[in-house]
Amino acid sequence: MIAGFKLLERLHPEDPKRKMFGIDASATVDATSSQGVPDKQTWEVLEYAARMEAFISDPVYEGKSFAGMADMIKRGEIDEGNILYTLLGGQLALNT
Repeated sequence: MIAGFKLLERLHPEDPKRKMFGIDASATVDATSSQGVPDKQTWEVLEYAARMEAFISDPVYEGKSFAGMADMIKRGEIDEGNILYTLLGGQLALNT
């Protein structure tokens, strides 16, 4: 996907540049003991997304990343507007 964005920038330099965000995967076991437990912020954002956009996600992996993105938008780190959020899995938790 990132390579596709670079190609778009070359083909259409007049379009706004896209911002890419990554995940820091350098965490240690001690720092991630609560990873599988959804927090209050995650539940609030998922409930809002379900009400407003009929967006359904698992509450752990995708839910936490979605909550993080929503927080970045709220703090102005990501501009409001059209944002592509890609769900990459986590659906197994929806069945529990």
